[in-house]
Amino acid sequence: MLTENISGSEFQHQIYTHSLNPVMSLREVGLDYLPDDIKRPGKDDKIQELVIPLDYVKAEWLPGAVQDTANIRRNNGK
Repeated sequence: MLTENISGSEFQHQIYTHSLNPVMSLREVGLDYLPDDIKRPGKDDKIQELVIPLDYVKAEWLPGAVQDTANIRRNNGK
């Protein structure tokens, strides 16, 4: 698990191997600007994380998504 300090708060995300494809997981917080090919968990799924292929590691939207996720979670007290 990787831990980053974003705007004074720690934010954790995981990088692991899934089906031989490296991926990153990002907590589902309802961001509406993510690419359509990123599968969102269902409301009743126990794990509320998005699986983001590392193909997106240099995508322009990814740093903003990590920051927005951290901000939303911090504001929600998580």
